Amino acid sequence: MSRLKQFSVGVAIVLVLLLSACGGGTTGEVPNKDNSGEGTESSEAVALYKKRCISCHGTELQGRAGPNLQQVGAKLTEEEIVDVVSNGRKGMPKFESSLTTEQIQSLAAWLAEHK
Repeated sequence: MSRLKQFSVGVAIVLVLLLSACGGGTTGEVPNKDNSGEGTESSEAVALYKKRCISCHGTELQGRAGPNLQQVGAKLTEEEIVDVVSNGRKGMPKFESSLTTEQIQSLAAWLAEHK
């Protein structure tokens, strides 16, 4: 195989891997347990999840690079979730300096509902 073909195949593989890591899920919808509409704390938490968490935890909380969060509230308390989001854990970065206390609390409360 010529060097150009090898390079082209390599680029194609990298593009496929990058694109597969940047999406996923079947509906693109993040589960919202309370379905309470716009302007609520839950809606704010969903928007925050979409902006900051979806790339690692998936469009449906199913997990990707990070763990599945679909039943995180059955495994961790709201306070434990606050601690993980604030201080990070394993491969997860700390968000205490990039999110407000209120944002972390809102996200943790929403995630704790997922049991």
